[in-house]
This record gives sequence, C-alpha cells and structure tokens, in this order.
Amino acid sequence: MHRRLIYRCLLGAVCAAACVILYPRVANAGVDTPPHIQVSGILGPAAGLTGMVLRFNEHMLVDRVVNLSSYSLNARFTGAAPPAPRFAQADYDDEFHQVRLFFQTPLPLHNLRTLQLRVRSGAAGLVAFDGTPLDGDNNHRAGGDALIRYTAVRGQSVKWSELDGDQLTLELRGGGSLTLLRRERADEDQVWLLDAVPGVSRLAAALRPGRRTNGIGRIQELVGLEGVDSSAVTENDLFRVLQSTLGPDADPIQCGCRP
Repeated sequence: MHRRLIYRCLLGAVCAAACVILYPRVANAGVDTPPHIQVSGILGPAAGLTGMVLRFNEHMLVDRVVNLSSYSLNARFTGAAPPAPRFAQADYDDEFHQVRLFFQTPLPLHNLRTLQLRVRSGAAGLVAFDGTPLDGDNNHRAGGDALIRYTAVRGQSVKWSELDGDQLTLELRGGGSLTLLRRERADEDQVWLLDAVPGVSRLAAALRPGRRTNGIGRIQELVGLEGVDSSAVTENDLFRVLQSTLGPDADPIQCGCRP
C-alpha cells in the first residue's frame, strides 16, 4: 500500500523520536552522497510571506527535521521593520523528503531587503536516518551548517546573473512592478508580479548568454500571472520556468515536482 507520512512540530512542542522510520541509504551512481538540501524556496504572497520550504536528497531523521531549534532566521528591512522573524511550525513530508517551515508572523515583501536561514547540522541539527550529518556547506562531506540567503530586487524591470554567467532581464509592461528574491550561490530565483493590470500587463524578457553556458535562463517560480501575458517567458525556449503560479501565493516546490 502506498504510504505518505507527514510529521508536524509546533512552536513550544516536544517532538519525540518515536516517530522515526528507517530507510536504506540510496547511493548516487555508486557514490555515497551525504544528505544535503537539493532545493529551497519561499512561500506565500507579497503581502505577507508565510514560510520557507526545503527539499532533501534523502529521508531525514524526523525528530530533528521538525525541531524548530534546528533553524535560525534573520531578516533585514528598509524602513519600519516587523517583529524579529521566527518559525512557529514545521511540517515534514516523508515521501518527498520535504520540510515546510512556517513563520510565526507573515513577513511583508514590499520592504524586505535580505532573508537568511541557517540550518544546523550534526549534534545540534539535522541528520539523515542513519545519523549522517547534513552536508550543509555543500563540500560533499557530512557536516557543516547550511546558510541560505535571499536578496530582494524591485522595479518595473529586474536584472540578475546566473551562476554560469547568463544574464536575465524581466520587465512588466502595461502596469505593475516586479519583486525578485534572488538566492545567493544558487539559481533558485522567485519573481512576484505586483499590481498587474489584467488583460493589459505583459511580461517581457531578455537573455544574454555567458561565454560557457547552455544559453537557457532558469527561473524557479513566477508568481501572480493571472491576467498577464507571460508567453514571452513561459513559451520561450530560452527560459525554463519551473513553476508558473497564477495566484499571489508562492509555492515553488509542490509535492511530486522533483527538481
């Protein structure tokens, strides 16, 4: 019988180790790859971001991955700042090796400058089912905290460079603006379309390939596409949009959609 298990830990709760289920480690092409974060993303609308999502390459020890003390959060804002952000709830989807971390208070996107998540590894943090510490710093060796940092870019037009040197430009014409959350050291970028005019606004795009690249721009998610002509991006062979979201709520790593 197909089984999907979701574990939850709330702020202030004690998450018992009794819910741990053991799975055999799966080797990758003959190489025993340490547990690591495959992809991350931001959840929620621009009016108030609701959380973050992480997907791992294998089954994680449940009591650690839902323990809120395994994570620390820092955010910087322009102008008036909301209360210091913290997590209130963690939901772990065992089937897809995915944890969703929900903020205690939604974070406004309009004046967010940077958002940084530290994921602890080892004795004080995340480990795989067999106790192997998370390879958070991606050096292909077990151990080391993960540091995931996003920087916000805003305007009618936003421009950024991918790790391989490709330069991407998106422009919202006919009304509205764009907010890009650019993840440092990873091509996991999300773009929110704000105040677009249905039936009038359209998304334009340009790509300038680097010297040694595949010439394809990768966008993890476009958010708020309803009523907007986005064909210049979503139907363009020069771009790969992993998630196209009509409504205002970002959800870049939906269950069943592997990176």
